[in-house]
Amino acid sequence: MSENAANFCGKVVKVTLGCGHSCSAPCNVSRDEAYLSKKALECKESIFVEGPCKHLVKIPCGKREDRHFITSCCKVPVEAMSPCGHFVKVVCSSSNNSGFVVSLCNIGNELKLNCGHSMRVPCSESRQLEEISRTCEVKVQNVLSCQHTVEQSCQGTRGKPDEKCIEVGMQQNTPLRPPMQKDMRPTLWSL
Repeated sequence: MSENAANFCGKVVKVTLGCGHSCSAPCNVSRDEAYLSKKALECKESIFVEGPCKHLVKIPCGKREDRHFITSCCKVPVEAMSPCGHFVKVVCSSSNNSGFVVSLCNIGNELKLNCGHSMRVPCSESRQLEEISRTCEVKVQNVLSCQHTVEQSCQGTRGKPDEKCIEVGMQQNTPLRPPMQKDMRPTLWSL
């Protein structure tokens, strides 16, 4: 067989890659170093490597030189300190992501809300101060424009009164009925 005929041979053969694993390749490229190097980077055989965290990590062989990929694959459970100062259980690959770590912290701290009240809030929710302030359940007394006093939940507004007078069921600015005296008969006004 001539050398030219071997260069165009399309028969599939087993080749050994630089990583030591084997794969199938067309005969005509089975000795091409550039082709074999590219195939080694695509090698999907599973191997274990030591990550920067010193844990053994299972990865595809072709990714063995990619330190960022190796770091992102470590699934060993670890405790990481959240920016709030609490320890949280996470997988190793996410332990350096402070935003993710704090999102898992459910321990909680006393938080001063925008309305001035305090509430115990999980650390994972403390970044949503505006939203949490709207859930303030502290009861506050409010005087409506009709001069009635109502008790309402603060809900972050410090209990700004509703526009309806819930005591007499009328809209604000409606004149109040004069109080009835014990010995008075009902008048049209008081009905």
